[in-house]
Amino acid sequence: YPEQDFPTDLPETVLEPLKKAKRFYISRDYEECMVNCGKVVEAVCQLFGTFRGKNIYEELRELKERKIIDDTMFKWSLELKEKRNKSAHISQDTESDDVTTEYMLAFLFELCRYLFANKRIERMYDNLFKQPPYFRRGGPTPF
Repeated sequence: YPEQDFPTDLPETVLEPLKKAKRFYISRDYEECMVNCGKVVEAVCQLFGTFRGKNIYEELRELKERKIIDDTMFKWSLELKEKRNKSAHISQDTESDDVTTEYMLAFLFELCRYLFANKRIERMYDNLFKQPPYFRRGGPTPF
C-alpha cells in the first residue's frame, strides 16, 4: 500500500497522521506506523463529533450507531484499536509485523475513501447541477 496516493482533499487532521503512518511503514517502523494509524481513527472520531478522548471503543460504537460506519468498518476499527494499543503501550506482545501493519494501513485508506468520498461526490453534484449553466460550460472539471 505504500505506493498509493492520498486523496488530496482529506481533512488535515486525518491527512497528517496518515502520511506519517505511511512514512513509518515504508521505513519499517511498524509500531510507530500503528500508533499513527490510531491517530487517524481518533481524528475521524473527532471530525464526526464522537471523540471524547476517553474510550475509543465507545466513540467507534457511536459512529456505527449513527450509521457513519458499517459493521465491517466497525470490526476493522476495533482490530486497529487493539493493534495500536499493543504498539503504544508496554506489553509482552509489542511487536507489530509488516503484514498486519500493511492491512491496517490499507484499511485506513479504504476508511478514508468510504467516509470522505461522499463529500467529493456531493461537491461534484453541486458543481454540475446546482450551478448556473454558464459555470458548467467550459468551467472546471469535477476531477
